[in-house]
Amino acid sequence: MRIAYVSSDTGVPVFGTKGCSVHLQEMVGAFCGLGAHVDVFSPSTKGDANELLSRAVVRRLPKPTRTDGPAYERAKLKMNRALFSALRLHGPYDLVYERYSLWSYAGIQYAAEERISAYLEVNAPLIAEQSKHRSLYNVQGAEAVLQRLLSRRPRCLAVSEEVGRYLIEKGAIPDDVQVQPNGVNTSRISPDVPPSVARERDVVNIGFVGTLKPWHGVPSLVEACSLLQTWGSPFRLFIVGDGPERRNLERLVYQHRLESRTSFLGAIEPQEMPAILTSLDIGVAPYSVAEGFYFSPLKIYEYMAAGLAVVSSSLGQPAQTIDHGHNGLLYTPGSSTELACCLRRLVSDSVLRSRLGEQARQDVVARHQWRHIAKAIIAGVRRQEETRHWTERERATT
Repeated sequence: MRIAYVSSDTGVPVFGTKGCSVHLQEMVGAFCGLGAHVDVFSPSTKGDANELLSRAVVRRLPKPTRTDGPAYERAKLKMNRALFSALRLHGPYDLVYERYSLWSYAGIQYAAEERISAYLEVNAPLIAEQSKHRSLYNVQGAEAVLQRLLSRRPRCLAVSEEVGRYLIEKGAIPDDVQVQPNGVNTSRISPDVPPSVARERDVVNIGFVGTLKPWHGVPSLVEACSLLQTWGSPFRLFIVGDGPERRNLERLVYQHRLESRTSFLGAIEPQEMPAILTSLDIGVAPYSVAEGFYFSPLKIYEYMAAGLAVVSSSLGQPAQTIDHGHNGLLYTPGSSTELACCLRRLVSDSVLRSRLGEQARQDVVARHQWRHIAKAIIAGVRRQEETRHWTERERATT
């Protein structure tokens, strides 16, 4: 099977370390692992190749020159011409798998014109997200792109129920929308990977992994660790990742006198992440935003795959993935005190940590692997092809 994987978002570097980049790499790697030939089309291809993309062909699209906001949005819209031409040049394909971005429609259009299968992966309500957290000048234009995509009726893979409802509200036909949470590569991330960080005797390692942005709620984790320190719990905090909140977090760590107990490891390359994860005992997803929560956090699945005891705020998809007391612990979003109590319970009980981590690993292996997702998509494409061929034969005989 020949697959065109389209990622036109200039903020999603193919070889990057952000969650969005890891998502791309893992899906492409899963498709390749099932024997598919994958061409990745992206304007953001700087960086070093990694093992996940070693069997794919990365085809660079022209990247628009950054300029003032409205002009930059228009330049991104014009990228569709180059993408369409590239698909024509390097095709034919059996499937176009496109990661939804604000200004890209050429991949889904190409699939419709070629009468091949198309999947649109939707990770967020981007129009609302861009308007709230960044800047969006041509809202009407972005809405028109989304309508154009939905009118072609691709199979829409929404990473959460909240994103699925958003698509239906925007006009997607409900039968075209499938909720497909994110996953993890359980072969790459495993409790068997030797840790890369030296352990301190009798000290429990607590970690957060992710881009340091406001909605991730890391300040509440720092505050919870301040309480742990007051209670005399033996722990060390590892903050893995980088982003705009790092300076604020460093100040907060200083204010709570946690410098000796906290390590900022910065952004980590995907190939280094498994050994970082197995250096931890507890993985935390301290989201504090309850309203409009639509994420399917990669970190939770990675924590689970590594066999960590997972602690997450109880909202959205994390609350559907973590069964409190069975494969992790949940607490009220925004409550640093409840978070601290969960952490103290785990720090003081190694048997509980091990039990939760082992069950988390079992659950994620059974239900949340990238390979399973890719396999289901390829099977769906083949069913569509068989149905189309059967229909065409029927028409030919009537």
